[in-house]
Amino acid sequence: MGDRDNLTKAGLGPEFLDWMIDNLRFWQEDFVLLCQRARSIGVEKVMQPVDEGIDADAPMADAVHQFVMRQTLSLLVTSQGEIVGILRLSDVFRAAAETMLKPSNGTE
Repeated sequence: MGDRDNLTKAGLGPEFLDWMIDNLRFWQEDFVLLCQRARSIGVEKVMQPVDEGIDADAPMADAVHQFVMRQTLSLLVTSQGEIVGILRLSDVFRAAAETMLKPSNGTE
């Protein structure tokens, strides 16, 4: 569980930590057995349904807003109602970093 004091400082109460210790004993089963059990789980059981995406022409600010509101790490990108790609939060961070590191031409 790591350092219990740091977990408590992060907002996890002692009751929740005790519950995790009692009920989430992943580490007590054989790793191979866990992998074999996971192999039989269908994707549909763990996927998050997507009700809408973000348009390919939308500004990056709209994408950031969607990431925050949906609390997700990726967004489907659509064009004329068709899925054309996926935007990952890491893509947004990379683009922001590249923009920040780009030399200014002095006109801004």
